[in-house]
Amino acid sequence: MLAGDGEDAADFLPVRTSEGKIRLGENTVDAGRFFKLQAYAKEKLREAGEAILGGNVRVLPLEEDGHTSCEYCPYRDVCAFDANLTGYKVRRNKKQKAEEVFAEIDRAAGEETGR
Repeated sequence: MLAGDGEDAADFLPVRTSEGKIRLGENTVDAGRFFKLQAYAKEKLREAGEAILGGNVRVLPLEEDGHTSCEYCPYRDVCAFDANLTGYKVRRNKKQKAEEVFAEIDRAAGEETGR
């Protein structure tokens, strides 16, 4: 359910509408940006797949606001990850604004095309 005209937030999607149309803002992007984000995500998945197939299967969960991705992982019972043990560490999520994320995506796209 989207937020209606004049409402601040939606029940499910944090977007606002105006005259029945979704308004672009921090939580929305136009089609061009969406396709850039989609291509970037596909490339990151391809890179991760190649790394795994190449033997890189290290455990490096993400941590944000005191929670780790281990909380949602179906393999946590067999993984034995423990941040309190020597050699184990977590990645810290780098909070960024949408503009910073898209600038990073644009830089990555420029490097891939040689621009």
